[in-house]
Amino acid sequence: MNCLKVGSIKGSNSNAMPGPRTVVKDGLLRTFVSLRYRNFRLLWFGQVCQAATMWTEQVVRNWLTLELTGSALQLGTVNLVRVVPSIMFGLWGGVLADRIDRKKLLLVSQAWSALIFGIMMWVVLSGNLQLWHLYGSAIALGLGQSASQPVRTSLIPLILPKQFLLNALTLNSIAINLTRLVLPALVGIGVALYSPGWAYTLCLVFYVAMFCFTLFIQVQNLPRNEQRGSMIHDFTEALKFVFHDRLLLALLILPAGPLAFAFSFQTLLPVYATRSLDMGVGTYGILMSAGGVGALIAGMALISRTQVLRQGQLQILAGVSYGLALFALAITSWIYIALLVMFCAAASQAVFRATNNSLLLGTAPPELRGRIMGLVGLVQGLVPVSAVLGGWIADTFGISMAMATLGGICLLIVVSVTLWEPRTRTL
Repeated sequence: MNCLKVGSIKGSNSNAMPGPRTVVKDGLLRTFVSLRYRNFRLLWFGQVCQAATMWTEQVVRNWLTLELTGSALQLGTVNLVRVVPSIMFGLWGGVLADRIDRKKLLLVSQAWSALIFGIMMWVVLSGNLQLWHLYGSAIALGLGQSASQPVRTSLIPLILPKQFLLNALTLNSIAINLTRLVLPALVGIGVALYSPGWAYTLCLVFYVAMFCFTLFIQVQNLPRNEQRGSMIHDFTEALKFVFHDRLLLALLILPAGPLAFAFSFQTLLPVYATRSLDMGVGTYGILMSAGGVGALIAGMALISRTQVLRQGQLQILAGVSYGLALFALAITSWIYIALLVMFCAAASQAVFRATNNSLLLGTAPPELRGRIMGLVGLVQGLVPVSAVLGGWIADTFGISMAMATLGGICLLIVVSVTLWEPRTRTL
């Protein structure tokens, strides 16, 4: 596979100034360079489908839970259950990714999730939905995700040159937020006007498409060591390596602030829309979409640069901005200010996620990348735990106090880790 030479301009006169069309074309090639690789294109289209499903399911699951129970604590608990399998089995998914064919593992997990969405589609459309269905499907879908997410991310260094790693990870973030730009608002309006069952039908369609894209990916897995130990040995090997590498450990702890505690504020958005803004599900969807705009613009700005220097400082700045945004959200009850804050919060989240994942994959040895990304999923599995905390605070002290608490914890973790390991600022 030939490597694309970014910024090269063909022509017989090397001193000639490039015309406007050439500059535009060159800029687009630089921005979307990773998509010139067929295997990454297929993986990225699958990421678009996965992201579309994530937002669709999140809106319908959260709204159905709130509609059935009227409790912010129940809302947080359902989301906790959704990620329990990732907390318990996320690292084991990374172990599997480093041991067996990653493409086959991805296909199995996608087929499993499609089955669950099909069952939920039938349950909701038949009018038999009960609260235990939401809990059961949350556990089952979380089980599939615990295997698929570390596999998907650890595939990227195998199908792209290293210099395009940040570009690819940012494009993945753009896929997440491009769908967030449109789907939450449409799903929220659709749920308000029609049966929520159609949302699960949409999830099923997305997963079938994702399965097809994955089927055509061609990837050469890392050579397997026939003398390697058991899965428990691989598990402990990754933990020992991380705890002996202070920088890698710091990069793994850092996301607990922005991508665990701060990110969990989105679980409380239905409560925020109803209690602080005095509006309904349509506003909830619009708030989610406003965040999608911010994350999309931030991602486009990031990948449009030929080279991103000082990624460590950029991730710290993004983490601090995320925490401050939650404080701003806590003190406003005006919809237009809330939309602006959602824009800024999501932009910070997108930049932090892309730079942190890029630094982790660049720092970790190739043979450990699957397990390292499994640990990332383990850290991000704290989202529903913090959502339960936020839900309890919202029910007891109010939604503003819940938002401020999550933002404060985010700032505390980012500042503490940065002081503990200063190299996180110099990468």
